[in-house]
Amino acid sequence: MQAFFDSLRAEVADLGINVLVVSPGYIKTALSLSAVLADGSKHGVMDSTTARGMSPDYVARRILRAIVGKEQDIMMAPIHHKLSVYLRVLTPSLFNWIMRIRARSGMAAEN
Repeated sequence: MQAFFDSLRAEVADLGINVLVVSPGYIKTALSLSAVLADGSKHGVMDSTTARGMSPDYVARRILRAIVGKEQDIMMAPIHHKLSVYLRVLTPSLFNWIMRIRARSGMAAEN
């Protein structure tokens, strides 16, 4: 998505259109409560990461400030999430290896 919006930003810049990419971390919403499981039943549990997330009001205010300030990108996430973006850009093979390990451990935990 980032590359698409970077391209869009370049294409519409001369038209006076600003493009803002918002990359939020976890936002404390009822999304996980309302999620539907594979069998169609309701998840009904607040995920711990979501529970520790930013308030929707804070996120909305930060996005509004970015729009008014004509910012191009905002990443609203903990430092380790931000570092992963740089890791992906600087050393994609290391990033992909780490993500494969995380995916394997996540699948193993589900089984």
